[in-house]
Amino acid sequence: MKRIAIVGGAGRMGQVLSAGAQTLTVTFTPEGTADYNTAQAAVGLNVLKATPAINWPKPDPIPYGTPLSAAQLNATASVEGTFAYTPGPGNVLTAGKQTLTTTFTPADLADYNKAQAAVPLVVEGLPDLDSLDFQMGDEELEDGSQSPEADGMGGENADNETKTTAEGAAPQAGTEQFPSTQTADRANLAETNRGASQSGKTPTPQAKPETRSYKGATYVKGADGQWHLQQK
Repeated sequence: MKRIAIVGGAGRMGQVLSAGAQTLTVTFTPEGTADYNTAQAAVGLNVLKATPAINWPKPDPIPYGTPLSAAQLNATASVEGTFAYTPGPGNVLTAGKQTLTTTFTPADLADYNKAQAAVPLVVEGLPDLDSLDFQMGDEELEDGSQSPEADGMGGENADNETKTTAEGAAPQAGTEQFPSTQTADRANLAETNRGASQSGKTPTPQAKPETRSYKGATYVKGADGQWHLQQK
């Protein structure tokens, strides 16, 4: 029996074919070319598109009020392409267990399918900021309000005001008498109050909104009594 040798044609071993319908051919060359002719054959092959592999680590929990960023939206793929996330960057999620999803579109759509992936994300709930024990600093509280020493409501200023008042003469009936250091200021205040009384309006001081920080986010207490994330 004569030996034979097979020589591969299109579709050699190790070659990666494009997706779609392909044709494999082979040319057969017998050893005894004096007795046998060279022969060829072909078969069809359907190459399916590949699905890219996506790697997306589970993100760490975040406090409520934290906008989504690359720290959470950081999936990678085995081929070149782009990711579209839902919810997208900048979104602030409600507290609780959430699910982030992404759709990956490969750059080579002829050979690769789009791919999807999802990861869970825990959004830590906002605690009752009214009940937190905020510590007082030298000049400013952690909740953003001023300490008594800083805003002039206590300490040396308070002592000076008490001392000055005590040294002043007691007002006589039907008259208003003030220590000389305070006469001008109190006279102006009385004039302002009289003007407001005549107009039927009571002067209302403009209070600074109460703010507090929690895990890097700043919250402002609204007129509804609720804490709201401060938009930057």
